[in-house]
Amino acid sequence: MDRARPSAGSRYDAVDSGNRRDSFQSGYSPQTADFRTAGSRNAGYSNDSYSRQPDAIEPVKGGRDEEAGTGPGWDVYADFNNAGPRYSAAFGVPGLKNDTGYRPLSRPDTLGSKSKKGGTSTTYEPEVELVTVPAMGAEWSKQELKDMKKSGRAEIKAEKRKRAWNAFVRDEEGLLGLTLYFVIPRVPNFGFAYGTPLVANGGPTPYFNRYPANFSFTGGVDLQADTHSSYIPVHFRNITAELYSADTFKLVATGSTGALTMPAKSYVPLPLNMTFSYTAVNTSDETWNLYYNACQNKIAVVGGERPGLNVRLILKMQIAGLIGSYGAATLLSNVPCPIQLPLNSG
Repeated sequence: MDRARPSAGSRYDAVDSGNRRDSFQSGYSPQTADFRTAGSRNAGYSNDSYSRQPDAIEPVKGGRDEEAGTGPGWDVYADFNNAGPRYSAAFGVPGLKNDTGYRPLSRPDTLGSKSKKGGTSTTYEPEVELVTVPAMGAEWSKQELKDMKKSGRAEIKAEKRKRAWNAFVRDEEGLLGLTLYFVIPRVPNFGFAYGTPLVANGGPTPYFNRYPANFSFTGGVDLQADTHSSYIPVHFRNITAELYSADTFKLVATGSTGALTMPAKSYVPLPLNMTFSYTAVNTSDETWNLYYNACQNKIAVVGGERPGLNVRLILKMQIAGLIGSYGAATLLSNVPCPIQLPLNSG
């Protein structure tokens, strides 16, 4: 048969009809019946602590532990009053090697001061024993004291800058590669500014000799540099040019610019002065004959059209910020000679 559930405000005495007890209370034990039958308002486990009252009743300090049965209750102040049980046997246990940490007083009668009660008996009021603990070290270490000085703070800042620089150089933060992408110059592309690659530059009078066979004159190569691939100006230490005959593979002209700077993201004209010079054994040399026929006076040629030259142009560059030298080359076919010899030449 189901029993009726008591209401929240119901109360039952410890001795009821049929010896019914308060089964709805948590922590219930028959040993606690004397607290309730005696009319004690023990707020630890009494009915009053579970009923709705305007003023809550605080638990009794030092109450009994009903779950453990009879005996002394749990004293929460025992640890602070040195009255509780010693849970650690690490110190003070005779016969162990590590019993040096706890030093009790040698005689029990020295634990307190003697006092007479009633004039006949002597009792001892125990004092608090002391446990040997390691001494505390210095409040600040030598390094901490040094770091608090101006020189120490300067060293810390210098060390931080050094670590940041090493991380940047090693590209640990990913910034070096991004920076180098914009600050490293690019090798520009080269082309010819106008339709005539070889031009006259108004130098000294050219000459061709037969005995010994040689020629010498000046001219120019009309180049144009494209620096759109570079984000910063391109600084050249030097640009040298060599002109070879594409038919005989003989060097016929050289030139250089010296140091110069080109702006970024632009087309830069680059007129390059060249000195043509060649020496052969006699006039039967193929290279000498090719240049003599291409550079002779137009009046001496039937129809006024001189044969062209096949040349190979090679550029070599040294650029600041880049290791080593860089080059470019192109092959030109049927290029007009930049000069015209006098009629009485050769």
